[in-house]
Amino acid sequence: METGESYYPRIESIQDSLGNAWTIGGRNTFNTNCILRPGDQIQFNVAATDPVGETLEYVVLPRSVPYVFE
Repeated sequence: METGESYYPRIESIQDSLGNAWTIGGRNTFNTNCILRPGDQIQFNVAATDPVGETLEYVVLPRSVPYVFE
């Protein structure tokens, strides 16, 4: 039986250079309590799979409106 996993690329995990990590099944958003300042640089390590073996490309799109924690 084929599933959506048989057709689409899947992000397995993401870790940033500040020590924050996300894995599949984890929350979509979380508060890291990290403060970034102009000029700070962050590196991301992304693990993903593509069922047909194609090369994957990633794009980071920051929110245009800051997220507010209540």
